[in-house]
Amino acid sequence: MKPFFSVIIPTYNSANLIGDTISSVLDQTFSDFELIIIDDGSTDNTKKTVLSFNDNRILYKKIENFGGPSKPRNIGISLSKSDWICFLDSDDIWILNKLEFCHKYINRETDFIYHDMLIIGNKFFNRSKYIRGRQLTSPILNDLLLNGNCIANSSVVVRKKILNKVGNINESRKMIASEDYNTWLKISLISEKFTHIPLVLGNYLDNSNGISKRDFYNPFRESTLEFVNFLNKEEKIIFDHILERGNIKNNITKGSITLLDGKFYKFIFSKKFDFILKYRFTGLLFLVFIKSLTNKFLKK
Repeated sequence: MKPFFSVIIPTYNSANLIGDTISSVLDQTFSDFELIIIDDGSTDNTKKTVLSFNDNRILYKKIENFGGPSKPRNIGISLSKSDWICFLDSDDIWILNKLEFCHKYINRETDFIYHDMLIIGNKFFNRSKYIRGRQLTSPILNDLLLNGNCIANSSVVVRKKILNKVGNINESRKMIASEDYNTWLKISLISEKFTHIPLVLGNYLDNSNGISKRDFYNPFRESTLEFVNFLNKEEKIIFDHILERGNIKNNITKGSITLLDGKFYKFIFSKKFDFILKYRFTGLLFLVFIKSLTNKFLKK
């Protein structure tokens, strides 16, 4: 008898984190699932940690290192027995009744389910932060492109046949860190049966060394290029501005900024600009100002 859910966890060198992730799945109040863990060539004790769990619902497979989660996820999908796929990153965790909640939302009018996540790890002024989803409006493709990706990968429950119809997850290395967004966009072209559960059903680790903290602009741009032609002329202009802001924000985060660029200042003081980055930028300008005064003083 096949399980109701197939939970897929791609992992790489996560021996110190994946234990809690696995426990959060095995302890679920809804227990009819299989847990498929695809190890992307880890060199630490990840395998030992996974095999320390004695549960026949776990399938562990180690592959040659690919360097991103798309291929491990696709292998997990190919090995899955269920009609419903649940994605979970190896450093995130679910609350104990996450699957139970999601199961209640499954019906003929639903192909894709997602929920809110609490961001843990790095906190600014000790303030809780969340990945807040929203109920997407039709056309869902346009909503996702113009209003942003509100879907956390570790919150997604999706019909396997829908994933198969869109060719599963794109394995292009140019999309690493944004291949999930590309997948949601592809799915939105064949189904608008997206359901948002307005509850926090998991924790997302804000990992400063994670893949998502690398260059995020180019993967984002690559993941959206094939869908731009579905937008009308006015929408394309809006999306071009989104790309421009994303590029500037990416340059700020990486530290490669041009202080004499007028577009840069316009973006910094726009309402769309993240408060934390404004704070960091203000601090940077202050340091530049102090350094300038110091140099003038030393010359005297």
